[in-house]
Amino acid sequence: MVADINPGSSGSYPAQAEFMTEFNGRLCFGAKDEAHGSEMWCLVPDHTAPLPSCGCDNFRNGLTTDHAGERACVRSEVHGLTGAKTWCMLPPRPYIPHLDDGCTSDTTACFVTHTAPIVPLCECDQYVNGASSTSPDGLCEKTAAHGEKICRPPNYAVDEKIGGSGFFGCSEDTRYCNSN
Repeated sequence: MVADINPGSSGSYPAQAEFMTEFNGRLCFGAKDEAHGSEMWCLVPDHTAPLPSCGCDNFRNGLTTDHAGERACVRSEVHGLTGAKTWCMLPPRPYIPHLDDGCTSDTTACFVTHTAPIVPLCECDQYVNGASSTSPDGLCEKTAAHGEKICRPPNYAVDEKIGGSGFFGCSEDTRYCNSN
């Protein structure tokens, strides 16, 4: 047994040994628990405590997609029309095996994974504030009271290494969309 992911009689239904793999120096495998469901887990370097994948939608405090496979802290928060999104950050404290996972009480320790968000195409009828159909950083689209779709640029340039950052450059009454 590699690790007891879901202690008790229900088990974790681990994937077969051929589905175990090495990723960034960690042993990774599929398993299931009540809190996370079925997902990929990886052992941390001390090989005593497996961590779930973060599934980061967004990154903060210096963490980027370059940190895939490393330890992080994750939590969900709601953002306007896009609903709940996960954000990940570097642990603010050092990891101390069996004592401290390095994460704050409102976050959970995990290993960094990221799937680029699917950004819908814009359906703009009108462009404002310098926006155009060729804006490289996407747009914020709002449906006006009469049904017209008005697009404007996000509040800041989008950095793809910090996940779905474009979603946070749009006000809560708009949706982030891809202009091309």
